[in-house]
Amino acid sequence: MKKLIIAALVGGLILFGWNALSWMALPIHHDTFMYTEHQDEILEVVNKHLDKSGTYMIPFVDNREVGMYDEEYKEAFQALKEKQKGKPFFTIFYVKEGMSMVPLKFLMGIVNSFIAVFLVALILGLAQDKLSGFFQRWWLVMLIPVLMCFSGPIVDMNWMGFQWHYVKGIILDHLVSWGLVGAWLSYYMGKA
Repeated sequence: MKKLIIAALVGGLILFGWNALSWMALPIHHDTFMYTEHQDEILEVVNKHLDKSGTYMIPFVDNREVGMYDEEYKEAFQALKEKQKGKPFFTIFYVKEGMSMVPLKFLMGIVNSFIAVFLVALILGLAQDKLSGFFQRWWLVMLIPVLMCFSGPIVDMNWMGFQWHYVKGIILDHLVSWGLVGAWLSYYMGKA
């Protein structure tokens, strides 16, 4: 268990460190989000009409008082799909309280990274007797970010219209960060 904890602590710092570097120092996410010269006007309208933080797709069917299996909702959703064919839509990640980079966010980032690496190290530990070398361990770890990409940002591109400029940095982060973590885990977990 001690080995697992050490593997996860160091790996968690590698994961957190890469993501911090990627977002704050490297040009990987320079164009993840796009700029519009009309942002002040848009923000004024959004602030006026949205009363709480949340993720909004516009246009969308009013889903506040119904379940997705209610006939009225299904009919309204179908009507909206027909009406919106070929027309633009957008998704807003709205944080009414504003962005804050308080120390708790950094602490939660480290804790989240530790938990993720701990779980991958646990998988690696369970498969240890089947893996004969560094690269077998590393490839097992690399299956995790590939799975993350195909069940996350690539799915979002397909179904939600997320654009390549948004997902490419996320995909790169998954592959590079877990490649580094995988190298650490493969080395450390392979030691007798």
